Amino acid sequence: DAGARSGGGSSGSLGSAEAADPRVARFFEAIRDLVFSVPPAKPPGRARPRSASEGKSGRRSALGDATVSGGEMSKVPNGIWRCSDGYVCTVHEGVGTCVGMGAAWKAEVARASEWRGASVTGSSVVWEGPAEWTRLTSVREVEPLAGVWRNREGAACVIADGQCTFVSKGPVPLSLKAGLLDLNGWTSTAIGAKSIWWRKAGKTMDWQRICDAQELHESQGAWATSDGRCCSVRDGRCSFVEPPSDVTLSIPDGGLLTLNGWRAVSIR
Repeated sequence: DAGARSGGGSSGSLGSAEAADPRVARFFEAIRDLVFSVPPAKPPGRARPRSASEGKSGRRSALGDATVSGGEMSKVPNGIWRCSDGYVCTVHEGVGTCVGMGAAWKAEVARASEWRGASVTGSSVVWEGPAEWTRLTSVREVEPLAGVWRNREGAACVIADGQCTFVSKGPVPLSLKAGLLDLNGWTSTAIGAKSIWWRKAGKTMDWQRICDAQELHESQGAWATSDGRCCSVRDGRCSFVEPPSDVTLSIPDGGLLTLNGWRAVSIR
């Protein structure tokens, strides 16, 4: 019985000692439990709450925006400007909407009311403190535009390489007029990380960025590639027929629809 409790081939040599003194038996039982016991499993940790800026994948969006006003911003003419720190700012009637990657630049923008000494020319704004702004003169330079957008009426469009293509009606001219974006007479008053605001003859309109491939229902259906492969798209997944494969569609960081590294620059 003592040998069975202690386990292992050495149980026979311990039998006589355990029978002579029960304290010895308890001692060896304690040693056995110490050596062969399995540590209790740790309770599962509580999942970290997902912030509002994270998508379904848990990945935090790289684009952020902030509004700039006050101080000497009234000196800055309407236009789209790039700061030497990399962020882009759309200025309309003395209010700037800045958009950039990461968050470091926001600390600078938060002190915009303290900016002084704005030296303004047709192509640049030089501040005493933070940085120099350079006017953008080409739609292609306005990098935050790149992405998939939907307007209030539900129409989706893709902006890539300075070109705007609506799914329903095809390419629509996109240009810069008086320094601001122009689309069929609509003027952009602000470009943010997830929204674009437009104005035309006293009317306003906004576009919202599509960040989840599953929300782009226009991509669903049966398709054929230029090399003859057939596939079907449903709920953000692309299923090829031959050879069979299943690939996830994504919109990395709110940019363009992507499949195996290929970016959709137009959807018709």
